[in-house]
Amino acid sequence: MTESNNEILQRLAIESYEVSTSKDWHVGDELDSSGMPTVRQLLAWVALCQSEVTEAEDELAHYYLDGTKPCGKVTELADVAIRLWDMAGRCLFAQFDYELSGRIEPIRKSLDRITERARIDGVGRRVSALIQDAVDSTFHEASAIGYGFDMFVWVIEQKMAYNRKRPSRHGNKLA
Repeated sequence: MTESNNEILQRLAIESYEVSTSKDWHVGDELDSSGMPTVRQLLAWVALCQSEVTEAEDELAHYYLDGTKPCGKVTELADVAIRLWDMAGRCLFAQFDYELSGRIEPIRKSLDRITERARIDGVGRRVSALIQDAVDSTFHEASAIGYGFDMFVWVIEQKMAYNRKRPSRHGNKLA
């Protein structure tokens, strides 16, 4: 049986969080008294997404391998989607809408909106909708450089397979 696009996105979102957790990326997360990430923690994750966007801007558009490491602008966009899904998983957005909503804006603007909403309302449902908007923007940007849905999903899967093989915290990186 073939997976629907929604099922593919849901699977990738869950896998993103599971791989991140298995590599100890959430050890030491700053949590509030209810066990949810603090706004400061969420903003730190948004900053990491912004750094992936910067890396994407500096890369060549095409996909290539550097040894076994997937590289290229589309791979950095995959990193943005992976980080966003991981953030949603850590924030326990059980009702996260995994279908692409069609709301497209520049990725940086989407990330800025997450920051603004988190500062106003804290971590919650409104932030989850903005995370989805940012995921949509990564798919749109990948499409704009010639990677449609299926091809971008393939790149994300390649990047996650590579991440699964990396050591804990990618060899003791801090972030």
